[in-house]
Amino acid sequence: MTVVGMLAPLLVTMAAEFQVGLPVMGQLAAATSLAWAPAAVLASPFSDRFGRKPLIVLGLGGLSLSTLAASFAGSLPVLLALRWLGGLAGGAVGPSVNAAVIDYFPPAHRGRVLGLVAAGFSLSTLVSIPAVAILAGIVGWRHGFRLVALFLALLALAALCLLPPLPRPSSRAPESHWQTYAAILRQPLAGPLLLANLAERVAATALSTYLPSVLVLRYRLPLEVLGGLLALMALGTLVGTLLGGALASRPGRPLVFAGCQGTAALLALPLLLTSPGLFLSGGLGVLQGLSGSLSRPAYLWLVGHLSAERRGAVMGLNALTNQGGIVLGSALGGLALAVGGEGALAALVSGSGLLAATIAVGWLREEIAPTGEADAPTC
Repeated sequence: MTVVGMLAPLLVTMAAEFQVGLPVMGQLAAATSLAWAPAAVLASPFSDRFGRKPLIVLGLGGLSLSTLAASFAGSLPVLLALRWLGGLAGGAVGPSVNAAVIDYFPPAHRGRVLGLVAAGFSLSTLVSIPAVAILAGIVGWRHGFRLVALFLALLALAALCLLPPLPRPSSRAPESHWQTYAAILRQPLAGPLLLANLAERVAATALSTYLPSVLVLRYRLPLEVLGGLLALMALGTLVGTLLGGALASRPGRPLVFAGCQGTAALLALPLLLTSPGLFLSGGLGVLQGLSGSLSRPAYLWLVGHLSAERRGAVMGLNALTNQGGIVLGSALGGLALAVGGEGALAALVSGSGLLAATIAVGWLREEIAPTGEADAPTC
């Protein structure tokens, strides 16, 4: 997640070096995301055939090499191509990591570990991306890229040496990608789960993308105050994912997901529609982020148990809906703000969150086997 997010604080410096405008330089982030989603769908079934560890090691290694090569790029097209290749490598990592959590850890611990994995999103925003920005300000963005590449290489080495081998996740006869995904989507729960995730990602992305601008215009905030406020909100999200991991270790996960998403949707309304003062708006932002992030480990637990033999492919579909929600949230949020202002944006964010909660209440439930091992959730 640091590889994707570290561009934001470096765009101005990189745009000046390559002599292009900010919108053009911003396409670097799009290049990574556009490759990430299809790569996740294409690569994930291989983790079911050959194991999670090879995909994690190769993906981290590919991210390291592409990031290192990007630090030497002499032109924008070369940089775009290398970021795109990095997205291809990164698409193999996330789904394999989420699937590996369920393979490596017993049922009683999976919720907490999934919470720790989800906390990586918040930690990248709170710690590693600012660290890269500070380093780049001292020694230049190219050395910042090289340091990230070094850490990725060390992570790949650690995964190679420390992750224990596992039997192949699937004992099925080889099947095509089409057969794999068709078998997953035929399950009654697959559609509702993925749709709920898409709706939740739309809500989260639309809010995180446009809330800073709303706060700046409403309270005329200087950037240093805004940065502190956003860091506080990111801390709330981090705490939410960690607490959500404990909740995901217990039965009743669909209700946890629904309750947290419904609460986040309702909190988004006063956050976007009222001006109670900077302090109260910041508090609402923290509570809203905490509520929304509480639901993530529960969702990851549910989707991770959808199909034991095709778990990697399921996580590929999860990554696809994640990226789809990011694209739709950014696009629809901008459209809503342009057409109807803060009211339309609030309707989009709250409506998407309530849709996710409604799906969870109406269509999802789970069954726990007597042995304590979780069966696949069922409708």
